[in-house]
Amino acid sequence: MTREYLKKAIKKNFIGLLDRDEIADCVENNEIFKKYGDFLPALLKQQNSKLDEEAYLGTVHQVFYEIVHNTAVRIIHPSLDPISLEKTADTALLIISVYNEYDAICYPSLMYKFLQLVLKEKTLLV
Repeated sequence: MTREYLKKAIKKNFIGLLDRDEIADCVENNEIFKKYGDFLPALLKQQNSKLDEEAYLGTVHQVFYEIVHNTAVRIIHPSLDPISLEKTADTALLIISVYNEYDAICYPSLMYKFLQLVLKEKTLLV
């Protein structure tokens, strides 16, 4: 599974993806991203070029993995609270948008499994 294949799948299946400016605005208010510290949100807010460098991939992958994992758990075991469901959907869209915009945010295998889950559970309107 290559990144280019996944980006094509994302463009085909998801509407309303966020651009880099929208990601920068959304990430600072997202409770799941903030739960894992200021490091990744700060890089996304700055639109830091390191997020596109393969050499930097290992540094941010672990933090992004935790965010994806936490969101996946929320998708698999949804809360009955409508606000919580909305936040989970917003975070899923943010995660997919970040992957679409930044080349070195995580390995394709992680995003492949996450996309499968989001599409299977119909987390976002596609």
